[in-house]
Amino acid sequence: MSLFESQGKFRFQLEFPEGVTVDEDEYVVTGKLKGKKRCVSQILEDLSEELEAAEEVLQNSLIPFLRNMFKRFYDHRFIFSNAVSCVAELDCLCALADVSGGDSALGVGKMCKPEVLPLNAQGPHVLELRQLRHPCVQMVMRDTANKKFIPNDVVLG
Repeated sequence: MSLFESQGKFRFQLEFPEGVTVDEDEYVVTGKLKGKKRCVSQILEDLSEELEAAEEVLQNSLIPFLRNMFKRFYDHRFIFSNAVSCVAELDCLCALADVSGGDSALGVGKMCKPEVLPLNAQGPHVLELRQLRHPCVQMVMRDTANKKFIPNDVVLG
């Protein structure tokens, strides 16, 4: 004997070999196949109806639950947005720290960190960048035979 599940009128049925005698007061034969017969009992029908009722309650509860959960998430979206922005900024800073440390996966060699000087109220505001090179350009130059890269200088102010 084995339990057979289908999508028809009788969702769950018991499957017996054809030679087995079935008590027709307890089981109703629902179908016969080559060497097998399928039956259903009142207990199995009752359990199947109970299961279908529970599945319907679940379906009817799931949609309002999901709607409420998404509404609560939407109501607090600014908190999540700020958290994502902070994590993105930390990720960017960690990547820059990795590259500047010289041990990065890019293998671009030692970089330097910028030197930020205190603001001089009397003097001009200046942005001075010397020997600039992009890490990706540096990586390409490292892998090619032509290593004639000229770094850039920028002075603003």
